[in-house]
Amino acid sequence: MKIVLVNPSCDQRKTMRLFARYNHALPPMGLLYIAAVLEQRGHSVVLIDAFAEKLCAEEVVRRIGEAGPGLVGITCVTPSATEAVAIGQGVREARLAPVVMGNLHAVTFREEFLLRGYADFVVRGEGEEAMSELAARLEQGRNPGDVLGLSYIEGGAIHDTGDREPIVDLDALPFPAWHLAPLAKYRAIPLAEIARKVMLVAAGRDCPYRCQFCAHWKIVRPGFRRRSGKNVADEIEYLIEHFGIEAVVFVDAIFPVNAAQCDEVCGEIIRRRLHKKITWVSETRPDLFTRSLGESMREAGCTRVMFGLECGSEDLLRGVGKSTSVAQAREAVATARAVGFEVVGFFMLGLPGENWESFRRTMDLAKSLDLDLANFPLVVPYPGTLLYGRYEEAGAIRSHDWSEYGAYPSKELPYRHDRLSSASLIEMQKIAHFKFYIRPRMIYRHLFQLKKTPVREVLSGGLSALWEFATRSRAGALESFRPQS
Repeated sequence: MKIVLVNPSCDQRKTMRLFARYNHALPPMGLLYIAAVLEQRGHSVVLIDAFAEKLCAEEVVRRIGEAGPGLVGITCVTPSATEAVAIGQGVREARLAPVVMGNLHAVTFREEFLLRGYADFVVRGEGEEAMSELAARLEQGRNPGDVLGLSYIEGGAIHDTGDREPIVDLDALPFPAWHLAPLAKYRAIPLAEIARKVMLVAAGRDCPYRCQFCAHWKIVRPGFRRRSGKNVADEIEYLIEHFGIEAVVFVDAIFPVNAAQCDEVCGEIIRRRLHKKITWVSETRPDLFTRSLGESMREAGCTRVMFGLECGSEDLLRGVGKSTSVAQAREAVATARAVGFEVVGFFMLGLPGENWESFRRTMDLAKSLDLDLANFPLVVPYPGTLLYGRYEEAGAIRSHDWSEYGAYPSKELPYRHDRLSSASLIEMQKIAHFKFYIRPRMIYRHLFQLKKTPVREVLSGGLSALWEFATRSRAGALESFRPQS
């Protein structure tokens, strides 16, 4: 069977505002894994990455029609949900092929998606086996009722088949089907690695934590599964040989998650001398990072570590289920610098309870740490997260226009914050980028020290914030956060 897999686009003018030009397309890893399994099972697969190729829904439907598939799979996350729905409706109205959707947004609203005719099927959980089995049933003309992790309409009502257990042996999965992707359209994560031939690698799945602003665990289920060090190194060797890569970005929510995983993967990289051929980047939590861990990572070729630091208020952290502390953030960054890493800090503005005083503490923390890069997105209560449930229960969800669910908004947020107006939060974000990046130390570092970093992209975000701050700043917000030395 020929199967078309689609990564929809989204309106970055709404979701990213003036930062849209710096939000480069990333490969859709989930679809590439599904494509690899489908090809392994004998199916022909076409990937349409509408986000990378900047395609509208109408153009995607036209391409699907030209491909003549027997099944269309669409990944659906909140920022791209509007486009995903338009593509699904277009395919079904033209009767091109059955439509199956997956990922968190489609799962969260599966009843609506099925009853309103956006899709014929919704896959709950991991998609590799469910998509493969569904394609086989449709090709054979059989009822898909025995396909676990599937939802569809039967007898006028929603039918959920039994839950599918997560894939235990990740080493058994083929490597992502990179040959299907428009590789020339991708850039690495801007804060991860810049201006090199980079590929993404997942060393495991799941996250053992339950932060209220994240719902990753709802797709991959609770727990932690990891690939063997040998399998990870095999993939890196494959990427070097076939694509000439020079760097790897580990896309795991946390890598390494513990010393055992670190020793196994780093040891295998060193044993094969892959650290002489590539460098790599990963993200972890400050409470998991130790000097011994860092030294092993550095020896194996890791050059940059990214930390989820979130904010400078431990009360706000505890309020969303994150158990790290400001002291741990300071220690982790200092340790990473001592080992020789470039360090990136990820912050979040607008957590429940945020006010101008907590924001001041966050900025004091961000500026006091020896960070090379930082970002300051606004908190987005994405459907499926515990945070969305909190706002929904409080009657604070203002809009279900999913194109408004972006971390860099330009107008009113899709929810009502408990302390601050939308205008104040947007102003706060502008101030954060200005205060962090437009400093002599940061300008010098990016001009003369971080040779991999495109100075225009890093500094122009701060300069853009400065311009908006100077031309549109509200007097009240400016008075509330008077710049200090």
